[in-house]
Amino acid sequence: MSIPSLPRGSIIPNIKPIPNVYQEHLASIVESTKLHTEQINKELERISEEREKRYQDGVTREERMIELLESIDKNTSVLNDIFKILEENTEDQKAILDILSEFNSLATISEPTKAQGLYRKIMNKINTALTDVNSMTTLYSYGMIVYSTLHSMGKI
Repeated sequence: MSIPSLPRGSIIPNIKPIPNVYQEHLASIVESTKLHTEQINKELERISEEREKRYQDGVTREERMIELLESIDKNTSVLNDIFKILEENTEDQKAILDILSEFNSLATISEPTKAQGLYRKIMNKINTALTDVNSMTTLYSYGMIVYSTLHSMGKI
């Protein structure tokens, strides 16, 4: 069996060439697409940076909230000791309550020099009015917490 031979020449008759007009149009489409892609990439980068900034702000806010909660916990831990002192030292209750009231009144004084003067007066009163060491140290601790808080607020 023999393989038939095919005639030589073009298989597809009458091939028409593609005009160059389409290539120029294609080049402008490619350039336009490139510009749009660059704009999209810039916008995506901006959105990513904004998202990262929001995330960092949230992290910072959460860290600050934890610090504040720890500070509140630390500041209120003295309250249990104060209640114990008031229960145990019935003869000094009036003096202790007066001292606590004076500490709390520090927050209402707007002038730092007056606030510092009252703070010194309160600390001296603790030294002279009370004889129980536990009462003195607890009130000193409470006074330091009040002082630190007012100092951080700029009142002292």
